Amino acid sequence: MMKISLKQLTLFAVFAVTFWCGGLAQAAHVDGLYTADVELANSSSSARATAFSAALAEVLVKVTGQENLPAEKAALFTNAGAFIQQYRMLDNGRISVTFDQRVLRRQLDAAELPVWSAERPAVVVWLAVDEGQGRRSLLGAAGGLSGSSVAVADSYRQALYESADKRGLPLILPLMDGEDLAQASFADVWGGFGDVMLAASARYSANVVLIGRLRLSGAKVQKVRWSMFVAGSESSEWVGELGDGPRVVADMLGQQLATFAAAADAITVTVRGINTLDDYARVLNYLRGLSIVERVGVSRVLAGAVEFSIAARSDSERLNRDISRGGVLDEWVGESTGVTPVDSAATLASYRVADGLVYTIK
Repeated sequence: MMKISLKQLTLFAVFAVTFWCGGLAQAAHVDGLYTADVELANSSSSARATAFSAALAEVLVKVTGQENLPAEKAALFTNAGAFIQQYRMLDNGRISVTFDQRVLRRQLDAAELPVWSAERPAVVVWLAVDEGQGRRSLLGAAGGLSGSSVAVADSYRQALYESADKRGLPLILPLMDGEDLAQASFADVWGGFGDVMLAASARYSANVVLIGRLRLSGAKVQKVRWSMFVAGSESSEWVGELGDGPRVVADMLGQQLATFAAAADAITVTVRGINTLDDYARVLNYLRGLSIVERVGVSRVLAGAVEFSIAARSDSERLNRDISRGGVLDEWVGESTGVTPVDSAATLASYRVADGLVYTIK
């Protein structure tokens, strides 16, 4: 199995800062993270138990961002049936199993394993295929290649989509319409020109670009040269099969973006400019909706401001980045002169909570 190098992880750490601080990409919401469709050998109870275990293994990969759990952690998930919410038989000899998100996440937290939220950066894949004898094409979301049938192109697409689906990775293949062709050529993809491809991918609201170069030897597919480019950071490169492109990207994303259970100490977040119940409801719903937030409570109500106590699956620095990029609150920068009580005539401009995060409503 291919391993991710230390250099790749170091380079991708730059992406984590770029993505979470800059808000450069619109995260895609991934459905079905807690559901898996697996093969069912027969209708016996033992076959169902085997299928349940296989389904749980797939879900754990998608949810934790890790392909292989440590043995002592994996032992906590041997009873797959304890986590099942529902299952149904499919027509093709398979079974669809959905696991209870709350129950499974409690076990993941108890096992001190990370959880990767359903909000994940979309990845645009540009695959250049050199079939020999001057036949060169870019794989699009539909259609064939210059020298191959639609069925061959479909097999490439299927390999990419299946690999991404196993990891819960939102994957986009370009339309290859006039707009795409005007911005990106086969030579741009084959040459790995990251800036060009990032610009060409902007229409898809994604700033993670995966480039693959596939050369055929007769009818045989050789290894694919993969490059990943992220706006504002360096690139990472590796060689592997078609499915290794999305898989390695998911490995790096999962290691950087998955979070662990809430810390014991709550994080104080103060929001100024809350003057009505509508203001309060808007801010409360926004904070509760953040993917890393577990619980939100109210510590104090002050003059025109509310002090929230937040339990998050991260530290205050990560929480600060998530809050700031959402378009609802602005971080307030002012003089630190203490707290304004409810009955004080002091102006809000002098208000700050020491060691807390202070925002104003946009």
